[in-house]
Amino acid sequence: MELLSSFFKESNPNKMFEDFIFAHTQTTKMGEEMISKLRHQVLLFEKPASEKVKKCKKPKNIVGRQKIMKSIGDIPNESIKYYLFIPMYKLWQQYAAEVLGKVISNPTKGQIMSNCQKLVRLDYHGCLITVLDSKCNSYIGHTGIVIKESQNTFTIVTLKDERKTIPKRNTVFAFNYGNVMFKLFGNNFRVRPSLRCSKRFKDKPTTEYL
Repeated sequence: MELLSSFFKESNPNKMFEDFIFAHTQTTKMGEEMISKLRHQVLLFEKPASEKVKKCKKPKNIVGRQKIMKSIGDIPNESIKYYLFIPMYKLWQQYAAEVLGKVISNPTKGQIMSNCQKLVRLDYHGCLITVLDSKCNSYIGHTGIVIKESQNTFTIVTLKDERKTIPKRNTVFAFNYGNVMFKLFGNNFRVRPSLRCSKRFKDKPTTEYL
């Protein structure tokens, strides 16, 4: 009681703090070390509430879209008809217009970089693409609507009502948007579509490989 009484009679808060520490440590050196550690620190006397780790949830509309695309990709070959996917292509055109906006034929360097980022993130389900070049000559010239995309392939429905799975590796694709033709180098798109849409990629020069 006498110790507490003398402690609270002090008028200087810093002196009170130091006296209290020295009174409850075995040596002066220990007291000085503790004062050095505690000064300017915020002390919590209650157990802090544990932070709950929030799981990243995909928006419901994206999940639903992925389920639809998966079911489309699983359609039997005998049921594949090009004309059935024309409405899907028209919807993709509307979607691309919202993402890409107005594209000019002679863009600046900054506009080119911006367009590249948009192209990488674009969802190509419903896009009408053509194989411009490939190490496998049998793929060259195929044109069709993309009905399924994986990390390494595009699956398209051709004008002849055929399903074709085209590897991205060592293949150059192209699609038209307005009066502009975009080339897609498949090697740069070998990423899972779900990751490609959310991840930001660094701009790198494209190496000719064909």
